[in-house]
Amino acid sequence: EWDAIVSRFGQKGINKLEMEIINILKSSVRQADIFGRINNGRIILVMTNTAGTGAKICAERIQGALQSQDFRLSKTVVKLTIGIGIISYSKDITSPEEMMNKAVTALGNAGRTGKGKIVFYAKEMN
Repeated sequence: EWDAIVSRFGQKGINKLEMEIINILKSSVRQADIFGRINNGRIILVMTNTAGTGAKICAERIQGALQSQDFRLSKTVVKLTIGIGIISYSKDITSPEEMMNKAVTALGNAGRTGKGKIVFYAKEMN
């Protein structure tokens, strides 16, 4: 889906779309939460002091807000389907890179199991 948007609207369209996504994220998360763009339409969100249930509720809120939005690129309405991977911090995680890799693994699993999935990382995914 993201690659099709890139092919059709180019980098300028992607930049516009990402800015709109960021504005929606800003209104969907707490001030203490941190988010940023990784690549290929992937965005990371770090939620402090949030247990798995709270993260899932926030992920559902973000997913609903983004999927209900009509994004306009070059007079074309674009609808997004959002997959989300979630990782909860544990003492077993030894570095930010490891946490990021596990989040990306959960996101990849969300994509493989169908569009619009929210998936928590599990050791079995390795």
